[in-house]
Amino acid sequence: MHAPRVRFVSAILAGLVFASTFIGSAAAAQYKLLYSFAGHHDGAHPLSKLLNFRGNLLGTTQLGGAHPDHSDCSIKGCGTVFSITRSGSEHLLYAFTGRADLDGSSPFAPAVSVDGVLFGTTRFGGA
Repeated sequence: MHAPRVRFVSAILAGLVFASTFIGSAAAAQYKLLYSFAGHHDGAHPLSKLLNFRGNLLGTTQLGGAHPDHSDCSIKGCGTVFSITRSGSEHLLYAFTGRADLDGSSPFAPAVSVDGVLFGTTRFGGA
């Protein structure tokens, strides 16, 4: 039996994470919804690949994770970094503030792991 391939997709609403197992042909594929984003504090619009990091899946969302105290982004938030277990339990790891001098906004590319440290980029922010 093949291990499930976990894929990341952007849905019409806030996005979702699902697992798919392909055994032989696409007709025999089995799909399982792991997590559906609510679109606010947990994130919205996942656009990057998932990273297998310490047994969990890590990803970014372009929107969501709004900071009520300070945000230079729209009401939809500035983006998030999240982890999800293979059973579907999601945890917010970081919510971007949108401040160019602090952390930027709209993480777009997947994070990479180097010696156990995550590195990533944002679409907006910087000098």
